[in-house]
Amino acid sequence: MKNNMLVDKLALSSAGVSGALFKAEKQVERDGIEMGVLENGMPYLSETGLSQLCGVARSTLQKRVSSWREKIPSSANEEVSQLLKNRGFSGDELFIQVEANGKRINAYTEPVCMAFLEFYAFGSGGPKPEALQACRRLLAISFRAMVYKAVDYHPQTTVIQNLQRWAERLDGVRNNTPSGYFCVFQEIGFMIVPLIHSGFIVTDKVIPDISIGQAWAKLWESENLAEQYGERVRYKH
Repeated sequence: MKNNMLVDKLALSSAGVSGALFKAEKQVERDGIEMGVLENGMPYLSETGLSQLCGVARSTLQKRVSSWREKIPSSANEEVSQLLKNRGFSGDELFIQVEANGKRINAYTEPVCMAFLEFYAFGSGGPKPEALQACRRLLAISFRAMVYKAVDYHPQTTVIQNLQRWAERLDGVRNNTPSGYFCVFQEIGFMIVPLIHSGFIVTDKVIPDISIGQAWAKLWESENLAEQYGERVRYKH
């Protein structure tokens, strides 16, 4: 068994045990959803975050969790149990205690979150529009992750490579611009870096260089800017 899988199982088996308190490595709020990562790398949603993701009040989620824990006979509890089983969850408690940002919260790990999301999106607890929308977003993310894994594609590595290519091209003009002049290629640097982080691909064949220079030259000539600022000069770059 891989180390991270073992850590996850140990954390899940400790869920709800009196005195068991996990530490959050980081917790944030995105689109109104509280989420975080434990020190062992396990992702979670806070109780508030999970209820909002599922489109129900926190009190509604708490009642459902309490009913399941107390093993109250009902078709809904049977359905939740089956969904949890499908996700490989076999614990006695659905949440763990986590210390995040100086507060102690109830946190729900991935299998529990996915089970409740399915319950409120497609099961007898729904359909809740918020849960359905969350499922759509997760499907898109999961599809991308599946393809990336299959082709061994690493987005962050690609971003770094694109930044390196851009930096190498920029170095070619950084110290060559004549005194008193500016290089339009160098000036657009603040635009290109955010584009790269957003997925813009820079290769040896796709570098915003000549096209920008040509567009700038056409503007300079059409607006007769030489009369106001002086003639452009050529330099090696």
